[in-house]
Amino acid sequence: MRTIALLMLLAVVPCGCKTLKRELGIPDLSPAPPELPAPLAYRDGTVDFAAVRRVLALPLYDESEQGDSTALLSRTLGEELSRLRRFDVVVPNSSDASLKSGEAPHRLGQVPIQSIIELGRRYSVDAVVFGTISEYRPYAPPRVALKLSLVDTQTGRVLWQVNDFIDASDARTAHSMRRFFDGVIDDQNTEFGDELLVTSPEMFARYALRRSARTLLD
Repeated sequence: MRTIALLMLLAVVPCGCKTLKRELGIPDLSPAPPELPAPLAYRDGTVDFAAVRRVLALPLYDESEQGDSTALLSRTLGEELSRLRRFDVVVPNSSDASLKSGEAPHRLGQVPIQSIIELGRRYSVDAVVFGTISEYRPYAPPRVALKLSLVDTQTGRVLWQVNDFIDASDARTAHSMRRFFDGVIDDQNTEFGDELLVTSPEMFARYALRRSARTLLD
């Protein structure tokens, strides 16, 4: 009787209601979309990253039309870098005038070596991470295009760099986000539907920045 009841329920549950099916223990038999390509990342294989113990995370520079994405994305970047447990993440002083000028080291993705070295001395860090947001849409379906760089404060050498574009309207992205958050949501006993995953700016930022940050481990 239970099998018959489940079959009857399947008949009335729309194909898009994957959250309800998952809660009822009904397997989702719809084919998965192709795998989302990994971010384009460079990691200097000659560097001993164990020696990088303190990293200064500069505010991201916003080139997008939205123009107000840096607060959420910059905060999330710091959180995701800390989650790697590879180094201590240092947040710059909000009153640091050198980070507000047109010559700030995170502007337009440029790397004025002298500025990086000076920041390393002032904050006692081994490297500086900075980046640009070239495209950002926080509302549904969200999307972001970003570039991040990690630069050595002794030499100005680029240790790591990543470029990524994520668009939640792409079925591959939605599927990847669902798999990414399944464990997190289940562990926290939090009930979020699939729709929230691709419409919440906070959850989208968390997915996007962790996706980039994890390339540091590869």
